[in-house]
Amino acid sequence: MGGFADRILYFFCPRMQRPQAKQTDEKCPICGKPMLQKTSRFGQYLVCSDNTCKGKVNLSKDGEKVMPEQTNEVCDKCGAPMVIRTGRRGKFLACSAYPKCKNTYSIDAEGNKVASSGPIQTDHVCDKCGKKMVLRSSKRGYFLGCSGYPKCRNIVNISDEEIAQIKAKHDAQTKA
Repeated sequence: MGGFADRILYFFCPRMQRPQAKQTDEKCPICGKPMLQKTSRFGQYLVCSDNTCKGKVNLSKDGEKVMPEQTNEVCDKCGAPMVIRTGRRGKFLACSAYPKCKNTYSIDAEGNKVASSGPIQTDHVCDKCGKKMVLRSSKRGYFLGCSGYPKCRNIVNISDEEIAQIKAKHDAQTKA
């Protein structure tokens, strides 16, 4: 069961015990306070005992810490080494300086970096704020959106020819 169903069950059956977090000897990697072992529908994990700290360490089925795999890749944004982490949707490449740097990439089955599926920077300039426009996609197709989003919500519809030119220029820059 998950969240809401558990709360209803515990409300109507007050004698049922809610699973309690167990204190461990492990220290939080962020703040150094003791960590608690909790269980969720995704498995066991360690969380910091301080509610304001976001320290969390996943545990394997055996109760061992799941540590990220080191790679030879370097982060494009901050220069820190990249590591392979496991998330809800599988393995991905992430910056080791997280949470300061949130740069991530998808990886294929062999562990090779897949090109970013994020917005593509263009040479177009926003009419409202003067920042660069980026090529974005939605269920209705491609459009240019301001890179200053959410402060600036300017969008521009573009033709299929312009989309092809922007993508070709981006592909040439990434291959170079």
